[in-house]
Amino acid sequence: MDRCLFCDPEEGSRHMLETFGLRVGPIAWSRSFFIMPMVGAGAEGYLLLVSRKHYHSMAELPIEQFAELSRLLPLVRAEVGKAFGNPIVFEHGSTCHNLSCLIDHAHLHIVPVPAGFSLREDIERDHPLLRLRRFEDLSLWATGGAGRAFYDFEDGARLDGYDPERERFAGYLYYEEQDGTGYVHELRSVDGFQPQYLRRLLLARMGRSVWDWRRNIDQGQVDEAVRRLGGMQEAIDRGRPA
Repeated sequence: MDRCLFCDPEEGSRHMLETFGLRVGPIAWSRSFFIMPMVGAGAEGYLLLVSRKHYHSMAELPIEQFAELSRLLPLVRAEVGKAFGNPIVFEHGSTCHNLSCLIDHAHLHIVPVPAGFSLREDIERDHPLLRLRRFEDLSLWATGGAGRAFYDFEDGARLDGYDPERERFAGYLYYEEQDGTGYVHELRSVDGFQPQYLRRLLLARMGRSVWDWRRNIDQGQVDEAVRRLGGMQEAIDRGRPA
């Protein structure tokens, strides 16, 4: 299917029902985002936080939507934490304009995990991580952004000029611990990069051998997330600025 199903959630729901026999759709909305159960999650309470407009990654959001996300994410994390356990958050951020460069509609994975769970060391065996000083610094990894070079200049670690053509990157990995500490890895190329890389790590650590969402489709898991997170919309509405 050529259309982006995140751009039209109703069409996406119809597609999932007709193709996989799965009833799934958004469970809560804010002004610029919606929240829905992950299809083929392989884990209880696994959600996606999705931009309502089409951006290639969360780093690409306009400043006012990034500010909204900064307020919304803690609310969603808190509701997931009450229902299932404190979550980790991650994103495969794309700077590309085609599907060969991962899914190109901005969305965060929000996954409840046991206390003390972390993927940081697992990721760093393959990809060094840079700790973000502020969540809003993720916008440095938008298309044409300075990325980690900004931190290098801020720290005085480099004094040469910045050449966006020479130093351009092909996307990023964003990973957030249970305590909200965020990390990013700057991808120089997606050549040979594993699809669903962070999901593979996550599900392997959770003892699940099947990571492909198409092989994990589970209506009961979706329904349980909807049932236990039934207060999500109210929590978002309470936290939304007047």
